[in-house]
Amino acid sequence: MTVEYRLAEHVAGLSYDDLNQAARDAASRLFLDTLASMLSGVGNGECREIAGRLIGDERGGRCTVAGRAEGVGPGTAALANGILAHWCEWDDVHDAAGIHGSAVIFPVLLAAAEESGLAARPEAGREFVTAAVAAYEVAARIGLVMNANSFHGWMTTGAAAAIGAAGAAARLLGLDAAGVLSAMGIAATGGGLSRQPLADRTSGKNALCGLAAKNAVDAARMAAAGIVGAPNFFAGVYGISALHAGGKADIAPLLDDLGERFLITDAGVKAYPSCRSTHPSIDLMLDLLAERPGIGVEVESVAFTVPDLPFALCGRPFTPGDNPRVSAQFSTPFTAASALIRGAITPQDFLPDNVLAFADDHGALIRAITVAAADPPIGAQKTVPAKARVTLKSGEVIDRVTDRIKGSVLRPLTHDEEWQKLRAASAGLLDEAECERLRAASVGLSDAGPAPALQILRSVEH
Repeated sequence: MTVEYRLAEHVAGLSYDDLNQAARDAASRLFLDTLASMLSGVGNGECREIAGRLIGDERGGRCTVAGRAEGVGPGTAALANGILAHWCEWDDVHDAAGIHGSAVIFPVLLAAAEESGLAARPEAGREFVTAAVAAYEVAARIGLVMNANSFHGWMTTGAAAAIGAAGAAARLLGLDAAGVLSAMGIAATGGGLSRQPLADRTSGKNALCGLAAKNAVDAARMAAAGIVGAPNFFAGVYGISALHAGGKADIAPLLDDLGERFLITDAGVKAYPSCRSTHPSIDLMLDLLAERPGIGVEVESVAFTVPDLPFALCGRPFTPGDNPRVSAQFSTPFTAASALIRGAITPQDFLPDNVLAFADDHGALIRAITVAAADPPIGAQKTVPAKARVTLKSGEVIDRVTDRIKGSVLRPLTHDEEWQKLRAASAGLLDEAECERLRAASVGLSDAGPAPALQILRSVEH
């Protein structure tokens, strides 16, 4: 039996009773966090307008797009919700696998649940949670294998999350293991997201999870229609290992402890709406502020030393460029300066006018924050440890280091911090009572399914 078929069997055969409580809780928690991220996209005027243009005049479908009363087709819903979820860079990350899993998986599963009619059925809750865990399991395992090797500029999410989501969506559409395998094979054939939009600092970066989500939904629907996908989509001569990992992938981790531990529990909820690679540096600055309030105005310079990945993604000197929002979200100098001066990082900080105003007011501090890669190099896909040497105007030097990112499994957000994130993400869209309803819908996901949350998303006014 091939490794690909083993994964398909796992997706098709997993039951709710197979899940431990930690996996069930993680699915509900990540579901709520993804809804919050989608609402932050709805609250961003640029993103909302773009989603509206993509939807156009489409009406009459069964599937929900956050912030829209009318239903649309599954592909459009997955595309729009994936873009909304990823726009503000606030969606979760599986750090070890290097994937933005939920911004692909939940838009896909919501579309599949509504398209199939499952969302309205009594078994929707347990089935939806089980499918989410299964999707994350495949996505994270493929991501772990890809992330351990050179992936030549591919965004791991494009293949790993799309394959996992497609398989789980096929399950929700009623397909057996062979159908799930076909869906994953089709998604793998169309999978792969280039990091070039990030290198160019364009909003195309924020559309990537939407592209992966649409690919996954379309793959599941094609499999349901009878198209047979490539069964050797990972280990085949033109499979993911060959094309995305230089043929170096060790397939053993794809099956290690499969069904015994659930990798969804390792996903980290993001504390700040910026690239994950900026978070260790933000943590260091905010932790320093907590120890010494007001120290931001005393800082002369900060020198960060970070692993290769955050240096490559976010270490360049800050320039607003043609897209100040994306440039700021992927800049350690900008985000660290913002943390020092503002004492918090919010989506409003990255609105283009606010980025430009902050750069005008605090340009000297931004330029005085430098980033260097660790020597000797730290593992290619690591984001920690991060070190900071802070020099004050008085001449005092403060050294700090962190190996735990806030929001990761080693330093998780508190329930109150998660609540504050939901309130901030939905500001101007939901009042406190509606946020409580959304949280209750997520906590009760196993019992009531996604329908209560979908009702709230459709009722959002902006």
